[in-house]
Amino acid sequence: MVNYKIDSKFKYLLYSRAFRSVAIIYMSLAFSLYLAALHIEIIDIGIISGAAMLFMVFITISLGLLGDRYGYKIELLCAELIALAGALIVGMSSDPMYIIVGMVIAGIGGGAGGLRGVFSPGTNAFIANNYKDQNDRIKRYSYITFVGSVASIGGSLLFASVSPLSAFIGLLDSYRAIFLVSAAMLAASVISILMLAEEKRPLKTTRVMKRGSANYSIKVIAANLLAGMGTGLAIPLLPLWFELSYGATALSIGVIFTAVYLATALGSYLSSRIAHRMNTLNIASYTRLVSGGLLFAMAFSPLLIIAALLYLLT
Repeated sequence: MVNYKIDSKFKYLLYSRAFRSVAIIYMSLAFSLYLAALHIEIIDIGIISGAAMLFMVFITISLGLLGDRYGYKIELLCAELIALAGALIVGMSSDPMYIIVGMVIAGIGGGAGGLRGVFSPGTNAFIANNYKDQNDRIKRYSYITFVGSVASIGGSLLFASVSPLSAFIGLLDSYRAIFLVSAAMLAASVISILMLAEEKRPLKTTRVMKRGSANYSIKVIAANLLAGMGTGLAIPLLPLWFELSYGATALSIGVIFTAVYLATALGSYLSSRIAHRMNTLNIASYTRLVSGGLLFAMAFSPLLIIAALLYLLT
């Protein structure tokens, strides 16, 4: 039986994921193009992206240990405060070095997938700890994935606004101004997290984690590491690739990603309706295989519209 207080405040997790998705999606889309606008070399942008992802690996592991010992609400809160600090640094600075540091801290070198803003360190554990029934957990996951994927559209529309806004205040100031809007979104997410209630954690009996948990975690990390090596190299630079290969503007790139996020939202809704009928692990494996093939085909696309359609299918 779910605690009424916990259940009544679940809506604040939905609010948090919506605010977070708008912010993270904008920052992820702006990442490579803003650095390029600062005249940073492409190879250096790739290195910065790698540094941001490595920092996020460290933060994820560290916060996971923190949440396991002191509660997953604290883990969620710390993850959001770190992203907020990075967004503020980027939005308030004109110095490329500070901007790079802010982007690494915010962990925005990763891809701008439609569910990018949904899951921060502690999200899955928070839901699993509060909702013991499997069907109830699946229902909660479907709620946050749908809300987060729909809110991602707001992030892509924010990014699309860079083009018209730059006509008034300039390109660099446009990027910075919307980074501050993203920081405000993350601040709203922090406030939402503070409103959450959590099931009391049992007293931890191990120094780090149990052997069974460690073995399972290693398998999950290994699978995601292999997948991340592919998408982690390609997706963070995709907006910049659209610009360099096809002369796409921020407005057209924003439109492309808006369509992608609409498709993600629809897919998230449909998957929640049929998840109980299928083996989700098999579906995930097939999806990754197809996505890899479509990304490969994108590299040979002669037109932006074809590349956009291929990316939409991923």
